Amino acid sequence: MDVVLVSLLSVALGGAISFATSSILNWQNHKRDLLKLGLEYKKEIQVFKREKYEQLIIKLYKLTYMVHEGIYFRSRGESLIVPIETFMMLMTEVETLIMLHFPLLEEDYKKFSKQLIDLYTELYAGSFEQCEIIKQAFDREADKLLKVIKQYANEYTQIATP
Repeated sequence: MDVVLVSLLSVALGGAISFATSSILNWQNHKRDLLKLGLEYKKEIQVFKREKYEQLIIKLYKLTYMVHEGIYFRSRGESLIVPIETFMMLMTEVETLIMLHFPLLEEDYKKFSKQLIDLYTELYAGSFEQCEIIKQAFDREADKLLKVIKQYANEYTQIATP
């Protein structure tokens, strides 16, 4: 009877040790997997931020290019080649990016967009001399906005590595 009891206790103790070891290893694996998922999540957020930052920069440069192209054509006495609808659609895309992803830029962008709209409107309906005056104010606001955007470059262009 003692042999049977010792055998049962040995089996039970061996099973308990095996179960405890397995549980500890599973818990450690689970903890490691959660840490890995957290790092992947942070990396994906950084990639997303960088993509939105790049989209914002590209769209702002396109807007600025449209205006400078318009001034060039007006200086030669030609009409603008970019329709106002294209211009307004691009502005809407920039405003949406700022509203959703870069709320700290809203005030600076409002000043920039007011000058941008004034200049673009003048290009369509006004005189070339007035365009030159408005362009100076636009260039100042564009430079200010660019400086503010560059302040966030490190935050939005770094990719976290696991």
